Amino acid sequence: MRMMVTFMNAQLRHQELQHRGIIHLASEAQVTHSKLDRQITQAEELQAAVTARDEVIAQREETIGHREDQIVESDAVISQRNTVIESLQEQARTSLRSLRMLMLISSTFKNT
Repeated sequence: MRMMVTFMNAQLRHQELQHRGIIHLASEAQVTHSKLDRQITQAEELQAAVTARDEVIAQREETIGHREDQIVESDAVISQRNTVIESLQEQARTSLRSLRMLMLISSTFKNT
C-alpha cells in the first residue's frame, strides 16, 4: 500500500509539474505571439513607408525627365536663335560693306 501511495504522490507531482509546464508554455506562446504581431505590424508600417517613398522617388524622376526634356527643347531653341543671330550679323556686315562701298563710290563721283 505504501508503494501505491508513493506512486500516486509521484504521479500527482508529475501532473502538477506537467500542468505548470503547460501553463508556462502557453504564457510564453502568448508573449511570443504578441511580439510577432508587433513585429508584423512594424514590418507592414515600414513597407508602407518604403512604398510611399518609392512613389515620391518615381514622381521626382518623372519631374526630372520632364525638366530634362524641357532643357533639350530650350537648347534646340537657343541653337536655332544663335543661328538666326549669326545670319543677321553676317547680313549686317555685308550691308555695312555695301554701304561703305556705296559711300566710297559716291565720294569718288563727287570729287570728279
